[in-house]
Amino acid sequence: MVWQPATIARVVVPLVWLGCGGGGKPPVAPKPEPSAAVKPQPPPPETEEDRERSRHAEALKIVPDKSPCLPAALRNANAPRLELAAIGSAAVVCAIDQQRTRLLGPIACWSVSVSGPSPGALTYQDATPLPGRGLAVLLDDRCARGFCLPQDAKVPADGVALMTWNLESTKVAVLVGDDLHVFNAQTKAHETSFSIRGDKGVTGDPAEIDWNGESIFVQANDGAASPVFVFKPEGVPVGPIEAFGGGKDKAVLSTRNGSFLLLKPELVAISEQGLTTLTTYETGTGKRAKFVRKLPAPTCKKDELDAVWRDPNAQVRRECAIALRHNSSPEAAMLWAELAMQYDGMDRWYLEALGIGADGQWDKFFDAWLTKAGDRWNSPAGREIIWRSRSSKSPALLVKIIQDPIQRPTAIIVEPVGTEMVQVAKAAVAAGIGWGILNRDPDYIAELARSDRAPAFAVTTNQEEVGRIQGKQLTTLVTEGNVLYIEGPFSSSVSKLRTKGMLSTKPIGVELKMLKGDWTEHSAHQAVKSWLSLSTSRQLNVRMVMCQNDAMAMGARKALVDLTEKDRERWLKIPFTGCDGVTRTGQEWVRRGMLNATVIVPPATGLAIDIFVKAAKMGSKPPERTMVAPISFPPVEELVARHAQDATVAPLKS
Repeated sequence: MVWQPATIARVVVPLVWLGCGGGGKPPVAPKPEPSAAVKPQPPPPETEEDRERSRHAEALKIVPDKSPCLPAALRNANAPRLELAAIGSAAVVCAIDQQRTRLLGPIACWSVSVSGPSPGALTYQDATPLPGRGLAVLLDDRCARGFCLPQDAKVPADGVALMTWNLESTKVAVLVGDDLHVFNAQTKAHETSFSIRGDKGVTGDPAEIDWNGESIFVQANDGAASPVFVFKPEGVPVGPIEAFGGGKDKAVLSTRNGSFLLLKPELVAISEQGLTTLTTYETGTGKRAKFVRKLPAPTCKKDELDAVWRDPNAQVRRECAIALRHNSSPEAAMLWAELAMQYDGMDRWYLEALGIGADGQWDKFFDAWLTKAGDRWNSPAGREIIWRSRSSKSPALLVKIIQDPIQRPTAIIVEPVGTEMVQVAKAAVAAGIGWGILNRDPDYIAELARSDRAPAFAVTTNQEEVGRIQGKQLTTLVTEGNVLYIEGPFSSSVSKLRTKGMLSTKPIGVELKMLKGDWTEHSAHQAVKSWLSLSTSRQLNVRMVMCQNDAMAMGARKALVDLTEKDRERWLKIPFTGCDGVTRTGQEWVRRGMLNATVIVPPATGLAIDIFVKAAKMGSKPPERTMVAPISFPPVEELVARHAQDATVAPLKS
């Protein structure tokens, strides 16, 4: 223990003159010796040993010392997470603290019996970091567990660092912000530092680091996926781990709904979609191998399962179709095709259930249906499925439908989700079929509008103006600070225009943190939930959440369910805004206080029909483009008063 020398203060006692009668010179009082007052000694500086004792005391409040079992407290919300690892031939499970205000690290560990008379029995052991696995820690005086950063290193506002030991426990890596620092584990001497950004570097926010062999792995989150980036300890970036297979456009593996695994020295793996697939990666050579999980035989008999997919009740089959959403099993496409074959061409809810079930896997599901349908694809029900499809093969089939003189319609009015359907549009006009496209402004309309074969036009909302209105709403509610902004897909022209408009009117003092969604509530819920789990989210004092549609705004709100009560209360006090403003959703959510504002995008379908009917009756060409003006709801000038009057926050439903 280091003690500071005491500080000595001299106190001067004033002289007191005493009268002793007579007119003689008064005697001089003896001068006292100066006395010394000793100030209390300042407390000694806290050492890493002191901090470790404090962390251990806090850990014992969660898991009692020598606990022979997993305490019930580990089941609570925000309880330490359990991690299982193999150390040599032993299986070890550790409870790792994840409460961001303390980050105690491993608070307790148990060895797990995997053989003998009591398989599964736990034996308590001292808590230590698992080899190779990362953990989040709080910095103390610029030090992470005694490993101190260089003086010029940047420290994040929340003081959180990610750290890991190599398997031999001879080296330590500490990730602080965008910089990774490597230390000697024994001497704690700093050896090197490098940035995780740049070419082949990390995109998105770092979530965890791990170390195996001669590779350091940084798991990141960009709101849409969770890639794993590889670095050599000397700082050479290798890039993200890619999916097994060839081709120019190599897909990057993601741990979203999966996990990153340390299998053994020099070998790691990424499991996807609940271990549906497992891709291994050799840390020394970069070689990969892919394993696909074979599902066990179901307990139900085959004829019993088949009966469900062929149930005479369409409502049962609709539920089956929805249950296939994001199911990547080999049987999913075949089952979807079976359900699609039973569509009668009349039940609109059934068609929408098929669309929901095929989301994200249209090409695979659609191919299975085409194989099963054969020539029957060109039936009334088949044509409905093709129009609803998002498969890459749909446009060519739509062209065939349009060119069929018996089946072709008088006009087509469409609001595309993906591409702008240029091939279908040209085929329609060439066949004398009117073409109206909604909420898009494609370049090809000018060319088609010159044709005398059929009218071609676009009815669209001024999407840039939608963004400008959102920027004005933002200015009214927040003038400075950080705002979470959730955009639509990167490839969407609507998303780009709304962002452009918003940037032109947002306050200068506002900084945006942008996340990506795909227009759905689920996508925003996952993007915000993943972002909130990152240490970097704690650094931002977010003052507003703004989304490019109302569904994503509600998804962002629902992501707050998993926060602590204190954090959730704080988040629900800030404004949430969206746009589209449908009467029964967006506008109603504003009235109920669940959103602070939206932008009404007037429906374009009725106007498009009127334009076509008028052109057909009069034999005239409609205007190439008709712009529909968006409207702020409530009006911008009412937002300040309305926001101030909101004394209560609408309840959050999970």
